[in-house]
Amino acid sequence: MRKEELHDDEIGRLIKEGLSRAVAQEEERLARLPLNVMHELERRRSRRRFTWLGTPSLRPAWALAVAAAIFAVGFLVGNWVSNPFSSQGVEFVVFNPTAQQVTMAISYPVAGHNEWQDIPLRERDGLWYINLRLPPGTYEYGFKIDGRWWANDPAADYLVMSANDTINAVREVQIARDRI
Repeated sequence: MRKEELHDDEIGRLIKEGLSRAVAQEEERLARLPLNVMHELERRRSRRRFTWLGTPSLRPAWALAVAAAIFAVGFLVGNWVSNPFSSQGVEFVVFNPTAQQVTMAISYPVAGHNEWQDIPLRERDGLWYINLRLPPGTYEYGFKIDGRWWANDPAADYLVMSANDTINAVREVQIARDRI
């Protein structure tokens, strides 16, 4: 009976070791996932540039109507969201009608390094927004929706992978045109 107990203990130890190795491998794979996604998106973006020009899929009249609609929407949104080059500030906007709270974590360059600050956004009909007067510079930021990090801002100039493997949105603020 003693041999069976040892045998059961050894089987349990082997199962535990096998599961630990499998979990460690999956953790490594999941840790690389954001970087792999960024590489795949970059690969797809570089491969698909301008290929849509060679394959027309809309009749010219429909294409003109779509272009006019896009222009109209852009014009209306452009009037509502301030110009990031104006002295009125930079508008940050995220739409999430189910959110209870939205904050924006933004890095401010201070004395040679970046200081992160959480700023609460205001809400109107599911549209969360804030206007910040920022001096010229490059700012990394992300939105925290109900305490969860979300950095994919479509209005960002570009996205970067941070040192702690977080994807951050980036805005480059320039000198206001009306001050030149």
